[in-house]
Amino acid sequence: MKKYWESVNKCFLFNLTNWFLLIAGLINLGVGTWSSYSGNAPIAITSLTAGLVLLFAATIDRFESLKGLGVEAKTRQLDKKLEEADNALIYLKEMTAITARTLVEIQSNIGRFDGAPTPEKFIQFADDIRKIMKKTGSNEQDIQEVLKPWAKTLCMDLSFKKIMSLRAALSEKTKELDNQIRAIPQPINSSTSSYYTDLLQKQSKISTYLQNDLSKLHLLEIDDYPEKLLKLYDEAPYLEEEKIENLKNELELFIPEMKLLKSERKVDDKYLWIRALKET
Repeated sequence: MKKYWESVNKCFLFNLTNWFLLIAGLINLGVGTWSSYSGNAPIAITSLTAGLVLLFAATIDRFESLKGLGVEAKTRQLDKKLEEADNALIYLKEMTAITARTLVEIQSNIGRFDGAPTPEKFIQFADDIRKIMKKTGSNEQDIQEVLKPWAKTLCMDLSFKKIMSLRAALSEKTKELDNQIRAIPQPINSSTSSYYTDLLQKQSKISTYLQNDLSKLHLLEIDDYPEKLLKLYDEAPYLEEEKIENLKNELELFIPEMKLLKSERKVDDKYLWIRALKET
């Protein structure tokens, strides 16, 4: 609303000035014509000159180029150049966004296990992209969209690190079930068959979970973190509740960080991430 009234005021002052210059120009032309008719040459020349200048000033926006009497105007060319500059700036912003998005995707999707950038460089990379896009006038929404693959990859890399403890716990549970199966007297008879089948089904469920759930961790999107990652822990089969909670505690410090990545595409404690991603 404030900008609207400022625009109205500017338009009013512009039109008022033009009308004033027009009236003053006509008056001077009238005085000059009358003085010329009366034989007063000095006043006639002065008044006619002033009248013409004032009329030109009142209608200067109609002329592409006007030179004379010390006056030069190129309003149309200036407007055209300003429009071209605005368009060039728009193209620059779009090109910056496209280039930044391409760089982010290259850094995020290629060479995750061989030749991937170090955690320090990968986190700093996002800061550099943000600075470049801000300097070229990109808004926060465009910046967040460009950094979306980067944020997802950062969460994914950390998840692969942290999920190893869950895999190890499930492997231990599988070994435990295998030992129980080996302890059943052979051959399997009617009194042990139900127990034997139950143990096999538990092993099969753990194997299915490892192959179908944990192996699809890379399919999680940035908006899925941290909720769906924590849900994977809760759905881990046949692990004691206390064990699951202890495993989830390893993610405790990263839950607010993941939420920040999801909402703002940035991390609060970069050194926390660097230390965790460098763990063997």
